This record gives sequence, structure tokens and C-alpha cells, in this order.
Amino acid sequence: MSDLISVIIPVYNPGKHFIKCLDSITGQSYHHLEIILVDDGSTDGSKEICKKYAEKDERIVFISQKNAGVSAARNRGLEAATGAYISFIDSDDYLDLNAYELLLSELKKQAVDIVCYEYYATYADHERVHSFADKNRYGKKTRREAMREQVTGVPFLWTKFFTTKLIRDLRFTVGLARGEDGEFAHKAIHRAQSVYYLDKPLLHYVQAEQSATRGKFRPSQLTFLSAYAESQSFFAKNYPELMQEVLASYIETSIMLYCDMYADSESYIREMSKTHHYFKEAYKKLDKNGLNKKRRVKFRFFALMPKAFAWVHTKRFKVAL
Repeated sequence: MSDLISVIIPVYNPGKHFIKCLDSITGQSYHHLEIILVDDGSTDGSKEICKKYAEKDERIVFISQKNAGVSAARNRGLEAATGAYISFIDSDDYLDLNAYELLLSELKKQAVDIVCYEYYATYADHERVHSFADKNRYGKKTRREAMREQVTGVPFLWTKFFTTKLIRDLRFTVGLARGEDGEFAHKAIHRAQSVYYLDKPLLHYVQAEQSATRGKFRPSQLTFLSAYAESQSFFAKNYPELMQEVLASYIETSIMLYCDMYADSESYIREMSKTHHYFKEAYKKLDKNGLNKKRRVKFRFFALMPKAFAWVHTKRFKVAL
């Protein structure tokens, strides 16, 4: 195992950026990698691309399964991983070529369980670096400090580099089509002794229409709402001081889902009603006095007139998510 890094990539119809993703992993300056490609029933030719790369690079482990969702695919990857460190990458994103060399060096130097890093939001004609103005948000953090950053900062799984011993027996919730990566990260951070936040972008987060969270709305994404009760219980028990931030984050996602449904060409009347119901349940528990003015107005507007809010958002007026 030594310093082998297992890179787990779930593959399901990733589109035109998949080759760039693979090249960014196979071309890393750090070569001691185990690249696990889990094809989750792709129908766009991605399976054949995986096979070709596996034939020419012995570091690639190719696994094929019937479509079971991203959580099941990542779980297959975890079961196959033999490295001392684990990284999860989405198949439509790509890394700087020195990413793993830097991450492994930083993790050893800081003696932590997880290294979190920054990213580029990559569009067709430009890139934008995500970075916090408050530099105190970077550096070495305790478990409780790291959980606060997870809730209020960047929840994404692919901005985290893990020691395998920390997450070896953790698994993703199969059937959860949105928020599954954040849920996994919560569990991992809850186990960590310390986490290091690196003020350096290493991953290019491609803003593509095909993405699970950036593309067309799918009813399966509403599984996020039903998973909320368990998440609330977890934070209430272990991190009660973060409950207001958790509620606000949940509310933001509920509003986003509602607006996505409203803007879709299909009719989701029942689903929109369900989403607004979950929103109201969380909104009742929220301390409104702790919100800034923008959020207070936004949440109040959506609580009273959800369709009007969605119409304004769709028309790209001044209410922005």
C-alpha cells in the first residue's frame, strides 16, 4: 500500500470533458496511483473509452456495473481501493497535473486525516477561482472547526483528500441522488482528529449542462429532502451549535430545487408542493434574527409566495440564488 493513492471516478455518460478528466489523472506528476473507473451503465460510449485507457495504463482498474447511481458506483470503488489515500473525482471535472504531489506532501507535513483544497469554476470561455476573503478559514482545524467549515463553506467531496484508514468502512447512501457527497463528508470529518484547508485551487469544476447538479432537473434529486431528518438528528446530537447553519443550508437547497422544477418544461406540481412543505418545516425552526438582511428577505419572500419567487428568479431579476 505504502503511499499509493486510490482515485475513484464514477462514470455515467460524462460527455465531452471525460477525456480531459482521464488525461489529468493519468498525467499527474505523482505516478503511484490506482485509478478506479466505475462505469455505472453508461450509454454514450464512455465504457469503451474506459477500456481503451485501461489497456494502455496498468494503473487503471476498470469496473462495469448496471446503472445503480453514483453512490453505488463510489461504493464499488471503495471496495476495490487498496491505496493508503483516497480521492474522489467526478468524470466531467479535471485536476492540475501536480495536484496529488502537493496534496500528499501537505497531508504528511500537517499530520492530518483530510486535506481540503480550493477549485476553479470552469466555464466554456473563462474560469473563476473560488477563494475565501477571510484567510483565517484556511490552515489546520480541529474536528469541530472543520465541521463548521463543511456546513458554511465548500461541502463538495471532490475538494477533499482522505487517508484510507479514516474512511475505509464508510459507505455512500444508495438511492440518495443529491447531497450524497456532503453526507459522506460529514461522516468522514466527524471521525477526523484534524483537517487542513489549503488555499490553493487544484481542481477544475466544469460547469456543464450534463452534470447531475448543474443540468436538467430530475425527480430523483428530491431524495435530498427525505434524507433531511437523519441529517438534522446527526447535527442536533453532535454539533448543536451548527443547527442554524444546517437549517439555512437546507432551506437554500430546497429553494433551488423548487426553482429548478418551476423552470423545467415538465410539470412538477406535486413535487413543488412537497418541496415547499419541507422548506416550511425547516423555516419554522430557523432563528430569523440570526439571518443577514438578504437571506431574511429571500426566505420570507419564498415562504409567502414561492411561485412568484421562482418566476422572478427564472426571469433573472435581482433575486439570485
